[in-house]
Amino acid sequence: MKKQLFIWLMLCAFSIHSYAQCPASITTSTASVTSATCPSNGSFTINSNVSGVATATYQIISSTTGYTTNIQSSRTFAGLQPGSYTVRVSCDAATTTTTVTVGSSYTAPTLTTTVSNLCTNFQPGGTITATGAGSSTPLQYAILLSNDAGGSDDLFTYGTGNVFNPTAFGTYQVRVKDNCGNYVTRTVQLLPSAPRVNYAVTGTTYPTCATVNETFSFTNATNNQTVNPVNSGYRVEVWESSSTGCPGLPFGAATQTKTLNSASVTADFTFNRTTRSYYYRITSPCGEVTTGCRAIPVFSLTVNADVMVGCSSRPGSSNQLGFNFNGQSPFNVSITGYNAAGGVVFGPTAFNNVSSNYVAVPAAARYTYTFTDACGSTAIGEAVTPTAAPSILSVTTKVGCSNVLGTTNVTVRFTGLIPDLYNMNNSSVRLVNVATGASIPAIDFSRRDQVAIFSNVTPGNYRLELTPNLSPNIAACNTQINVTVPATNLFNFTLAASVTQLCGGTGTIQASATTNSPGAVAFQLLNSGGTVIASNASGTFANIAAGSYTVVGLVTNTCAGSNYNTTRTVTILGAGQPPVISKKIGMVCEPSSTTGLAAFEFVGAGPLTLRMKKKSETAYTTISTDAGTSHVVNNLTANETYDVLLSDACGATTSTEVQIRPLTAIAKTTTEQPCAGQPYTLGVEELPGATYAWSLNGGGTISTAASLNFASYQASNDGTYTCTVSFGGCVSRVVTFNVNSQLCGGSLSVNFGNLTAVLHNGLLQINWTSLKEENNLIFEVEGSIDGTNFYKIGHVESKAEHGTSSEPIDYTFETNLSKATGAMAVLSGLFLLGIGVHKRRKAWIALACIALVTGTAISCSKSERELINEEGSLYIRLATVDKDGKREVSKVVKVIKK
Repeated sequence: MKKQLFIWLMLCAFSIHSYAQCPASITTSTASVTSATCPSNGSFTINSNVSGVATATYQIISSTTGYTTNIQSSRTFAGLQPGSYTVRVSCDAATTTTTVTVGSSYTAPTLTTTVSNLCTNFQPGGTITATGAGSSTPLQYAILLSNDAGGSDDLFTYGTGNVFNPTAFGTYQVRVKDNCGNYVTRTVQLLPSAPRVNYAVTGTTYPTCATVNETFSFTNATNNQTVNPVNSGYRVEVWESSSTGCPGLPFGAATQTKTLNSASVTADFTFNRTTRSYYYRITSPCGEVTTGCRAIPVFSLTVNADVMVGCSSRPGSSNQLGFNFNGQSPFNVSITGYNAAGGVVFGPTAFNNVSSNYVAVPAAARYTYTFTDACGSTAIGEAVTPTAAPSILSVTTKVGCSNVLGTTNVTVRFTGLIPDLYNMNNSSVRLVNVATGASIPAIDFSRRDQVAIFSNVTPGNYRLELTPNLSPNIAACNTQINVTVPATNLFNFTLAASVTQLCGGTGTIQASATTNSPGAVAFQLLNSGGTVIASNASGTFANIAAGSYTVVGLVTNTCAGSNYNTTRTVTILGAGQPPVISKKIGMVCEPSSTTGLAAFEFVGAGPLTLRMKKKSETAYTTISTDAGTSHVVNNLTANETYDVLLSDACGATTSTEVQIRPLTAIAKTTTEQPCAGQPYTLGVEELPGATYAWSLNGGGTISTAASLNFASYQASNDGTYTCTVSFGGCVSRVVTFNVNSQLCGGSLSVNFGNLTAVLHNGLLQINWTSLKEENNLIFEVEGSIDGTNFYKIGHVESKAEHGTSSEPIDYTFETNLSKATGAMAVLSGLFLLGIGVHKRRKAWIALACIALVTGTAISCSKSERELINEEGSLYIRLATVDKDGKREVSKVVKVIKK
């Protein structure tokens, strides 16, 4: 009992002693603060007059960071973010608050990456250099082959080195981590800049009696498009064999090696004729390998001869025997000539050391020859003198050298008696369009084979004209043959370009071309200033900084004189930018009218998630978790408005809305007629989800792009171009262009046909035909006395339904000049009589005008006074005014007086 009493007395004494230590009020002094060197390692200690009192308590009751604490006895707070904190200090009944600010010396880590040494030394991979910055050092770096920028940090192995040399292509995540444990990630793609290629021999020749030469080219192993080997950086090795089939190869060092790293290194190999085959190995700059075996054709002398007859109307003209052979010059030939009955006309006659391919011979019905080339190979043959009328043997088409969309390369083989054929060259042979008169010179012509090749030919009816290159030109020596060029093998080229947006503000641009051209396809990347910053044959441009870029796709046709190219524009977003809905369109499907679709184009770091809802709904429906760079949403409700939400892989979102309404007409992006010899683009608006099919004059598809590009427009390209724009099975629209270079700079909205103006018995009658109208409202009729200054004299409304028609429509406008006004009566009368209005009569005319105005109360306006000039001439033109107020004028015609 005594022991318990003692304990209670001690507790009471301790309590009395403690209570005595809490002051009546609490005062604070400046806190001891340690600034944050990491995001959350700041601290402070409260200093006050109760700092040594054990019963004093402390609590963070509010802060700018949102952080609060429970009551604690310690006056130190740690693990704090930078910010302002309000602390309550209590000691028994006394309490106060104080504010403490925690500063920061911390800078979050940043990371930039660069790629170098890509595809060097014929090896895959490259060098990635990571450059980090931040206040919490030392920094550590790591790299991981992965598509997941947000992957677990446990997968990364860190070190102090910041240069990485991956030996495989792919997508890499590069991280920098500071001493606080915080990291930032950048996505880097290592992609091959040169494609794997296949080997293609383009020609075999025998330059000497002991050698054979093979030229080669490459084709893309993925899409089979031609890759120009010159200066491409590829390495080609060959192992030669005297047997066919490359038995036992390869072995040892290559017998020949070429690295195509400059324009001076030719894409060919020369072998001894004893070489029968060779094994080849092609290594791309990126280390991808293609191998194969090539058998060399065994040489066999082939000789063909043709008789070219001189023109009998030209004095001194003679026959020529032309030889086409694959052997070596000079050659020896023995020729014998025969008449139609088989009798010898001359020979045999020896012609030795002939270096030309032609031998002048006396006239004969047929010739036999024994031909020996410089290497001693011999061939015999016969050539018959043509007597039949000229005719076409064949017309074949191929894309070949064509570099104008919708045209083809045409090979015309002809036969029969062509006078003075020997005296013709490329410029002597032309295809003349029967409809337009436009002519196309031959790009290649063989007199011996009687073959002419033409490039960039539009399908249609032509006249083959062969004119000897001699002066004077004798009509009887010229030849003309009708030719029909079919609508087959028409050149097409479509360029596509897309962006793979990477988190961190970079992206990879992938371009691809669809074409039937055998020419080499290449790609260029231009910055916003138009400067070429990269070019390659793969179309892949990786780790490109944020900005707008132009991708150029071009096909090289060395025999056409110029290349074809077209462009696409792409955008790469900067770091922290949300995804972009770059294009959108909604439409009601036809003929259902109850459902529709929406089509989009996106830019953003994928995979992109697309969500949509009707305006009346509250919750979004996920449409796709990998929407790509373009997406079409079907089975939407017609005449509804939808909210659209797009999210990227970096956590950013953007929103818009789309209306499902009936689709209007597709807009033309070209409004003017072309000018011959000038660049020209014919196009319609480029819409998301749309496919395009262009045709010329009702023929087959010549392009699937939104526009047609002409490097140099020619009259032979004139015609009716039709573009069918389709949105799957939902909606399609047809846009028609009647293109005529003779209307250079004129409007494409209305094409005028015939326009005439006749004045008979005081009645002015104007007739015209519109070949095509688009969105047209009215035709204004204008008159002039000088052909320059025109005044409106009337108008006619368009007959086309809704102002648009692709069929010819006839129009007539009439006005009676003799009854229009008093002044018009005087002037039209003078015009009818053919009497000039001389200066001495101007006063009389003015008085007459005043009298007529007084008598008839009709004004004598300037537009009426000046319709007939002193020579009695009157000019008429038409002006179209469309529904948007745009105005275009026709040609000017002079009024015919009857």
